[in-house]
Amino acid sequence: MFKNHPRGLTILFFTEMWERFGFYLMLGIFTLYMIDPTSNGGMGFSFAQSADIYGTYIALVYLTPFLGGLLADRVLGYRKAITIGGLLMAAGYIGLSFHGEMIFYISLLLVILGNGFFKPNISTLVGKLYDNNPNYKPYKDSGFNIFYMGINIGAFVCNFIAAFLRNQYGWGYAFAAAGIGMLLGLIWFWSGQKHVKEADVMSPKRKEDMHIGKLSAVIFLPAGIAGLIGWFLPEMLFGGPLLGNNSTDAFLFAAIPIVFFYGSVWFKSSKEEKQPIGALLAVFGVVIIFWAIFHQNGSALTLWAERYTDREVSGVVGDVSSTLYLHQEVYTSHVLVPQEKSFQSKPIKLNEVEENGFSAVVDSNTISQQDIKYIPIVERDTSIKTSSNGSLGEINTSEVLIGSTNDSYKINFFDEKENLLGNIYIYDENFDGDISWKNELNDELQNMVAIYESVNPYFIVIKFQGENFDERLFISINKMNGTDNGRIRYDLPALYYSNISPDKWPPEDKSLKLLSTEIFQSINPFWVVVLTPLIVAFWGMLRRKKKEPSTPTKIFFGMLITAASTIVMMLAVTASENGLIKSPAFWLVGTYAIITIGELCLSPMGLSLVSKLSPKRVAGLMMGGWFLSTSIGNKLSGVISGLWEQIDNKVFFFVINLAGALLGAILILILLKWLNRVIKEYSESK
Repeated sequence: MFKNHPRGLTILFFTEMWERFGFYLMLGIFTLYMIDPTSNGGMGFSFAQSADIYGTYIALVYLTPFLGGLLADRVLGYRKAITIGGLLMAAGYIGLSFHGEMIFYISLLLVILGNGFFKPNISTLVGKLYDNNPNYKPYKDSGFNIFYMGINIGAFVCNFIAAFLRNQYGWGYAFAAAGIGMLLGLIWFWSGQKHVKEADVMSPKRKEDMHIGKLSAVIFLPAGIAGLIGWFLPEMLFGGPLLGNNSTDAFLFAAIPIVFFYGSVWFKSSKEEKQPIGALLAVFGVVIIFWAIFHQNGSALTLWAERYTDREVSGVVGDVSSTLYLHQEVYTSHVLVPQEKSFQSKPIKLNEVEENGFSAVVDSNTISQQDIKYIPIVERDTSIKTSSNGSLGEINTSEVLIGSTNDSYKINFFDEKENLLGNIYIYDENFDGDISWKNELNDELQNMVAIYESVNPYFIVIKFQGENFDERLFISINKMNGTDNGRIRYDLPALYYSNISPDKWPPEDKSLKLLSTEIFQSINPFWVVVLTPLIVAFWGMLRRKKKEPSTPTKIFFGMLITAASTIVMMLAVTASENGLIKSPAFWLVGTYAIITIGELCLSPMGLSLVSKLSPKRVAGLMMGGWFLSTSIGNKLSGVISGLWEQIDNKVFFFVINLAGALLGAILILILLKWLNRVIKEYSESK
């Protein structure tokens, strides 16, 4: 594979493979970690909050390479920048292995900064290996194809390692593996320095180059000021953010002076340069739309895989996933656990006894058998309730039955961070089974909990209901004399069961084995590896027949194919009755296959167009414009994903994506003749 290529390619291939291993491992579990309850070791964020953080993170990850590339070009050199970037990313990944909100955000910042130093400069180093030696120059394109293969090998393998580590040991070990992978990549990089140091030559300064200080003054400083205005001004004027949250307002406000700057570059350019710069700016607008759709794979499509896709594995696949610890187990039972164990995620083995016909679950180390009639009695009575519009608002509702014979109780409700949400008092003042109760729940719980006496006068029923009911709610029970009878960790049947008919659930002491959600993140790199040679061969065949489409035409096809991928997801939603029943995994596999074809038609073609049309004096700025447009698109992917829970019929969620993809295709189609003419004229004049 490496024949006819410089030895340095092997070094950079495996360095990039390990870096992408860490990057995509983290990205594959990022949303899952954020929405996982704190009791399971996750951050316990809502999906909307996680989508916002995800979009902001991948936006900044593609923004910092603009600055990192400039610093390497003019100050640091490429090898030093790659080393600094790798160390920062390794520190960030390892930081994520420690749980806590502050270290979470600090670690993300380290990864963002590290990626800025690493990502643009290792690709530049690959190019320089070929540019500096005329014997290798004819093989440059195939060298980049090999390099791109390394990216996708790392991206494919990492999710299997992530699933194994987080299932077997926890989230922290998976994030630490990303950091270790990055460090292995750096060790390999420095072990082969003799093969790459000759390519680490900074380009000579040119008169027309803009100084970093001036760049900061005309781009980064105005963007920072605009971002601060976007964060605070809407709150001051309107009492809240304009576009859902402060970070989205800040980011899009910050983009305004950057867009204005690129507009001024076009306006001030010569007559000869106006056409190619204008063509690139038009393509950048389409690229924003594409990445806004594509990068929902780590957010909205991850949620679809987690909650709405049939991930049950059995037979040979189940055996393999069990052996490699690539599966999760989900239970339907509820348990009463001791106070100190109340926030553990794994079930504790319990003794079961019968009392008055109800199944009582008792931890014998906490409550004696003789006290059975004084403790909470738990019975699973779970069903699926359909919201009035038949949408994805279905939830699990369950009942906790409190035995009140000859005693009185105070029931305390907690969220996952052990914040007290409210109380219910149950009285049996005459010790005759005639009970009364007082409700002191807050407004939120009032809409979540219904209380009524059951047919059996010895029990009161607390029924959890409503679309806002969280996946887990915690209850502690106190007798009125102050002794604590232990705490129920009241786990609803895993959210996975919410769109499975109860008659298909396993027994309470059994579980379903599910393929870990992050494995679905390996589908895209799998298709990249499989489809890249086929698409390259297809273009080659058309070239030989002199029918190969132009680069803008390929981008047009890429947007049309992207639109087709959104239609597949609309069909998946329809076939699953808007999520009321599980969706077969082949819908996601097919969606990823189609959008990967769109990616291969658009992403490398866009980069090729930048190199073809960029005037030499602003070549760096135009490549920076490519990264900036990708960054804005990535942020919008988080904004769109954040709408998921606000849209009842999920078909309309994917209609938004379809409309965006078709808009991008129409824009390219309208400009197609002009773009083709500009490319032809500018290429001939170069």
